[in-house]
Amino acid sequence: MPAHYVAAVVVLAAGLITLGAGYAISTNSAEQWRASSERTSRNLASMTAERDGLAQKNGALTSQLGDTTSKLNDTTTQLNTADERIRSLANEKAQVGASAALLAELVVASQKVGSELAACIHEHQNYESFLGGSPRPYDQSSMVSRTRSVDSVCQVAGNRQRQPHPGHPRAEQVTRTALRVAASSAFVVLSLAGCPLAPVPPPSDSGTVQPASQAAAPVRTAAAPASHAPAVTAAGFSKYEKTALRVRNLGCGVSTGSGFAIADHVFVTNRHVVGGAALLQVSTYDGSDITVNAVGAFVVADLALVWTKEDLPATIQLAPLNPPTGAQVSVIGYPLGGELTTINGRVLKYGPDPIGWSSLPMIYSDASIEPGSSGSPVIDASGSLVGVAYAGGGGQSIFVPVETLVEVLKDPSRYSNGSKCEGAL
Repeated sequence: MPAHYVAAVVVLAAGLITLGAGYAISTNSAEQWRASSERTSRNLASMTAERDGLAQKNGALTSQLGDTTSKLNDTTTQLNTADERIRSLANEKAQVGASAALLAELVVASQKVGSELAACIHEHQNYESFLGGSPRPYDQSSMVSRTRSVDSVCQVAGNRQRQPHPGHPRAEQVTRTALRVAASSAFVVLSLAGCPLAPVPPPSDSGTVQPASQAAAPVRTAAAPASHAPAVTAAGFSKYEKTALRVRNLGCGVSTGSGFAIADHVFVTNRHVVGGAALLQVSTYDGSDITVNAVGAFVVADLALVWTKEDLPATIQLAPLNPPTGAQVSVIGYPLGGELTTINGRVLKYGPDPIGWSSLPMIYSDASIEPGSSGSPVIDASGSLVGVAYAGGGGQSIFVPVETLVEVLKDPSRYSNGSKCEGAL
């Protein structure tokens, strides 16, 4: 065999050997790659499952964290509420302590007021005894001296009503209310004596005062003692308020009422306000004293006219008709003999006189008036006089209608020279 054939065979054999070896190696590598791929897939699946498990745990933890946060917020709110309640309880405890202290002070103050009012009533009783045991005409200097004595004692309780209490914002209101109740009770005691009224006839058309009849005792007049009311000026008073007058009756005890001017020297009040007067003291809105010349009473209603020496500061216009039911009205007067006050209300109805002093219908109103308001002018929204206050109680007040006043003013026969009336307000 030629040598080159042998060489070719050798080369071919070597190639086959190499090819077989390569195939074997390739087959082995593929198996290894396949095994590695399977391991990787298994690892990847395991990691995916682990990741999903961690995600679930994370979701659960997130939910638990949300619940915990909500509970924490609720707890914080409860703590804040508890803290506010603790502070509120502390404030309430402090207020209870302050109220207890205030109540103790008010008890002491009420005891003082009771003592002062008792002294005032005692002075009034002494004054009544003086009037009952002294012959008329009374000695003027003794009258003035005893009047000042009554003023001095009774002014103590009156001043206490105007003193504010620094301990509590409602203390002054409580004190005022208690004093008004006490003063009202004292007034009823002092005004129910039922003293005889001894007026003189009204002046003639010429303006002169006619002499009183022999059966009628004259009403003595004198300048009133210095007023204890605070000084005021004309500024701030309406023209309707300037017509109102404070009337003080020194006769059967000491009582107070109101009135209003209808002419330069004439004012209207209630018959029971001037009844039994030994001395009438009249003052205006600015504290000026007015001297009384004569008094005339009406027999058909609780009304009276009083004539004065000095000019009255302002007069009021009389309405031509009575006010309708439901109309708004205002009562201007001096309740409890104190400061000039305006009380608003409305006409409820017309009805019989509950006290029986008149057979004519009276006006019923829900205006809350007090003792000392008797004789006060009752005006409507236009400022015209529609009635005269004269009684009250049970949340209602009673007015004499303006038409009744106009009728009796036109008829001199309705004046009386002798009468007896007993206090209402």
